Amino acid sequence: MCDHGEAMTALVDATSSDLSGDAVLRAAAGDRDAFGALYRRYAGDVFDLAARLLRDRSRAVDIVRATFVEAWTQVEGTEPSATGARQLLLGTAARLGVADAKRPHRAPIEERLDLELAAAEVRLAPGASRAFADGTDLDVRAEAVWAVAAMLDPEDYALIDLWMRRGFPLPVVVSALGRNARLTTRRAFRLRDSIDETIIALSVARHGRAHCPPLRQLLAELPAHAPHARIRDAVAAHLDHGCIGCAVHRSTVMEPTALLGSLALIPFPDGRETGLWDGIRESLAGPRVIARRRRRQRSHRVTAAAAALALVVLAGAAIASPRADGRDTVATIDDPADAHSISHETGTESPRDRI
Repeated sequence: MCDHGEAMTALVDATSSDLSGDAVLRAAAGDRDAFGALYRRYAGDVFDLAARLLRDRSRAVDIVRATFVEAWTQVEGTEPSATGARQLLLGTAARLGVADAKRPHRAPIEERLDLELAAAEVRLAPGASRAFADGTDLDVRAEAVWAVAAMLDPEDYALIDLWMRRGFPLPVVVSALGRNARLTTRRAFRLRDSIDETIIALSVARHGRAHCPPLRQLLAELPAHAPHARIRDAVAAHLDHGCIGCAVHRSTVMEPTALLGSLALIPFPDGRETGLWDGIRESLAGPRVIARRRRRQRSHRVTAAAAALALVVLAGAAIASPRADGRDTVATIDDPADAHSISHETGTESPRDRI
């Protein structure tokens, strides 16, 4: 059984422990060397996410480049911590990757499947078995989890990856992807449950083919390449009939989506990571990127000024708000025609809100 919270915490700690908030602050101030530290720490994570989204290492390299150039223009408004930088970079990569996957001129994923990439997709990170009480058949289970996750469309995969694999809070993921909070949160839980149910059913089916003749017979009646939904229904019907052995096996397969967090990062193509940063660093000094960064800086200053003004207005409204006894706390001029007036001016028009 896997403690998913501990596994995700370990993953986040491992990717951010040696990067200080000072590096983020210096990058926000325009220090390209400090931004280079962000690149060295997170380029691998960004490439892995893009490669899994697009199943195309060449396009994934392009997404890494676009992500860091765009993040350079946004980093000033980032939380000054390694976690804030990680959220900015992976959120940007997910958004750009999803947009690229939706381009109509891109070839279908099946036509671009890189066999070398496919082998890397199911490799477990070193020490992954320590996160699981039952470390048996982890490679097989990880392969099944990835096979199901890879069937998701890119937008849904980005949602599950950032939440279940990278360990970001769901509200942060929703915001990064720019989707409706209520609908996306509901969909995220449904996707997670669907993946878990499918992986559990496939695991029980695999166990049943080897150890349970009735389930083996039931599965033999299905088409050779039956959809996962058909297998899931067959396993559910079998369990409903009270097979104790299969029920026991089912109980040992806990939180399959937690295995996503134990998959190793897909490595950069040989020699591309360092060379890519040289190109990115040069791009950061380009006139278009500088202009975009300055526009972002002006936008942050305007936003900060507007927030300060709003606080002043709210403070003034609080001072001028009615007292608990119903009398105004600010002196007013009464209608001179009011016989009970104790303060009024003559020769002026009566206010419409006085009687």
